Amino acid sequence: MSRRSGYPLLALFTALLVAFSLMQAPPAHAANVTDGFDPGNIISDENFYGGNAMSASQVQSFLNQRVPDCTIGDPGRAPGSAWGSTRIANNCLRDFRVTTQSRPANAYCGAYGGVANETAASIIARVGQACGISQRVLLIMLEKEQSLVTDTWPTVRQFDVAMGYACPDSGPGGSANCDSAYYGFFNQVYRAAWQLKVYRAHPNSYNYKPFQSNRIQWHPNIGCGTSNVYIENWATAALYIYTPYRPNQAALNAGWGTGDACSSYGNRNFYNFYKTWFGNPKVDANYPKIDEKRAQNSWLGAPTSEYNYYDHNGGGVVRAFENGAVAWRSGTSTAFILTGDFRTYFSSQGGITGRLGWPTSDQQEWDRGRTQGFQGGAVSSSAEHGFATVTGSIRGHYAEWALAYNGPLGWPTGEQVCTTSTQCSQNFENGRILLSGSAVSIRIPQIDSVATSAASKLGAVTQSARAQAAHGGGFVQAHKNGAIAWSKATGAHIVAGDIRKAYGSAGGVSGQYGWPTSDQVCVSDGSCSQNFVGGTIQVDGNGNVVSMTKDVRDAYEALKKAGIDLGKSLGDTQTVSQGKGGRVHAFENGAIAASDRTGAYAVMAPIRAPFASAGGLGGALGWPTGNSRVESANGGGTLQGFEGGAITSTASGSYVLSGVMRTAFGAHGGLTGTLGWPQSNAVQHTVKGGGSVQAFQGGALVQRNGTTVPVLLDGEIRKTFGAAGGLAGTPGWPTGEARTESANGGGVVQGFQNAAIASSVHGTFMVTGEIRSFYSAQGGLSGALGWPTSAATKVGNEERQSFQGGTIVHDLRTGVSRIEAIG
Repeated sequence: MSRRSGYPLLALFTALLVAFSLMQAPPAHAANVTDGFDPGNIISDENFYGGNAMSASQVQSFLNQRVPDCTIGDPGRAPGSAWGSTRIANNCLRDFRVTTQSRPANAYCGAYGGVANETAASIIARVGQACGISQRVLLIMLEKEQSLVTDTWPTVRQFDVAMGYACPDSGPGGSANCDSAYYGFFNQVYRAAWQLKVYRAHPNSYNYKPFQSNRIQWHPNIGCGTSNVYIENWATAALYIYTPYRPNQAALNAGWGTGDACSSYGNRNFYNFYKTWFGNPKVDANYPKIDEKRAQNSWLGAPTSEYNYYDHNGGGVVRAFENGAVAWRSGTSTAFILTGDFRTYFSSQGGITGRLGWPTSDQQEWDRGRTQGFQGGAVSSSAEHGFATVTGSIRGHYAEWALAYNGPLGWPTGEQVCTTSTQCSQNFENGRILLSGSAVSIRIPQIDSVATSAASKLGAVTQSARAQAAHGGGFVQAHKNGAIAWSKATGAHIVAGDIRKAYGSAGGVSGQYGWPTSDQVCVSDGSCSQNFVGGTIQVDGNGNVVSMTKDVRDAYEALKKAGIDLGKSLGDTQTVSQGKGGRVHAFENGAIAASDRTGAYAVMAPIRAPFASAGGLGGALGWPTGNSRVESANGGGTLQGFEGGAITSTASGSYVLSGVMRTAFGAHGGLTGTLGWPQSNAVQHTVKGGGSVQAFQGGALVQRNGTTVPVLLDGEIRKTFGAAGGLAGTPGWPTGEARTESANGGGVVQGFQNAAIASSVHGTFMVTGEIRSFYSAQGGLSGALGWPTSAATKVGNEERQSFQGGTIVHDLRTGVSRIEAIG
């Protein structure tokens, strides 16, 4: 078998680099990892031959922890790329898969059924089960032979000789001389596990035998000498047969480091890896839950005690580590960690044998502090209040009726105080819990005060204070004739009568109205009202109930203060789903629409009717983003904004502004600009490719299909455009905004699909057809012809148009254009 791990250079680079990359260097005062190494008993038979030590999922979890980040694929580490005489592998061990071959049962291993695309974790687990070799042992051998467990970019060679099986140190200079017939990861793992069982079945066939003294070399160099070792068990004998060298004292003193020229490292490293990863290899693996917890929490460090059994509080096992302890109670499925100041507090309470007993959870972090559960209570620690334990009936009531640490009672501010075993109390941040006999109750000072002052009105308590989590949390205490609701933000208030019924129908403290912010107020006409965080509930003298959410109520009051009267409420605030959803409250003279996106605003005349015609809340306009307002510019009118646009209303009508038309309108000065108020909605046209037009007091916005920005048509150009037939006439759709030109005295020109309209001191005229082409060829507005001074006219077989610098004459028969000089 392999001698490679016993050869100093290879072992050093294989084992030490892995070890140093995974573990911080121990403090100077820490024990050496090799302490406890016994050359005659490196590992117990129970730990070595335990084929059910780890499941496939546990192996996979272990591999994931060892290599949280596989670097194959990083620059310079492309899978399949050459690396020396081999290639970089496609995967790290944690992700490795291969199709395995079936192996029949034999004298040493049970049957193994081949699996397509089987994971390395499954192979390790199933081979261990089939051959009766601990999965922990297989993992350590993979590491000490080829660093496969922790290598973040292994090579194909490492997988081919993964276990060092059939790799005797018979090559040049004592190097590994591997037989390629046994290459392959599955082949290596299976054959190595099989071989370890063969050693035990045929002890007389090998040089090292258990239960007797054996002469073992220190190093492959025979000149380093030998020593006598009494091998105490089968497992230790198997390790020496596989790697036939004993670490000398220099190797042991070095821990994970380098000894001297006669140091070997294979069996030392096996011991170090087992102890670091899984605990003392000589302790029988009777407590896998502790080992599993330690494997999942490497920060605990190395073990500092054996597995210690306690028969108190149901019995169990505790093992100490450098940075904490792991405790497992008999019969339970999980072990838990004791560490830091919680461990100190636990010890101060008597530890496992004390009142707290065994832990039932790990520490849990909260924004306020930390907690940990125990048999005998829940322990909390916060900066404000230090340590405290909630236990017994008070603990149960705290969890169920106060919602524990998440609840409105807050964290305990001290320990439980008892005068007898059934008379106890414990203070919390916002109240206290009392145990009297078998009765447990929560006492909130403000609730008690209100209950005392209104005892005759409220009647007897029918349910003591119970926590509610909604809207920041609080407590409700029920009485025969009402209830007291308290939250830290709103105080304690009575909810009773018809208002209580309506409040309950709306979900009570968990509904949209939340916690009461005032007591009920009644006036001489018999009507009553009460304010809540989420609104107001009113009852008139006839018992009719109207509920109004806070945003609607605030909007209504603000309008009323501004002199705007919506009139009588026509019902309760309703939650609706139109558009993106929100709340609506109807009144005689309008409605208030409210949402968390937009706020609460009224829709009234003259906007209400056109808004409804546009689809209302479910239409393209959506929900209002402000109240309507009156603007005096350009003759005056009313305007209201919505999510998807705006509605304007003047004496000439009410119209919708939305999308790019609204944006362009704003870019041209909006209501106070030259466009003024809309005179139509955006109208779709199909002529000449189609588009949309919206008319305004001072012009029109025109958007041809396929364009993104509307174009302004106004002034004399708009008039000439209209006289020429507009969109359906000669000009067609504008191709851009009008632009000012300074040449030849200056003016304004705008292009259209089939014409250009130029306006100057000489008038506004359209230039089109062949005359336009000829004109452009002469330099257009900047040329000698200058600005047009007349419209085009047809005279006989000629078409003529005058310009500053001459007249263009186009012969309709020949298609030839010419210039006639002026005069």
